Amino acid sequence: MYTGKDHTNLDVTFHLVDEYSNLVFVGSSGFNGNPEYFNNGIIKAICEIPADLMNHGAFTVSKLLLIRNRGVIIYSISDSISFDIITSPMDAFGWMGKKEGVVKPKLNWQLSHDSGN
Repeated sequence: MYTGKDHTNLDVTFHLVDEYSNLVFVGSSGFNGNPEYFNNGIIKAICEIPADLMNHGAFTVSKLLLIRNRGVIIYSISDSISFDIITSPMDAFGWMGKKEGVVKPKLNWQLSHDSGN
């Protein structure tokens, strides 16, 4: 519930860390470039993380911030959300060791044969 001044620029920002406290990424509505202005009341924020972006492991939103005017933190909560990503055995490709890398984005690949002619 936002109870500050009307027509105020507000952004939601979060820091996502893995089980080793490595910063995976920072997400912010402020990165969109267009300032959002709100009046008093309940503000609903939805952030969609792309499917298959992260590798398996435990993740925590270590900081969740409500920021006014692109610089004044008016609300902060630590370790607000935690979740686990579990890899399907079908996705392991026989690898049984420790995960390699925090993210595993699905990249667009094009493989072709060059006969040298």
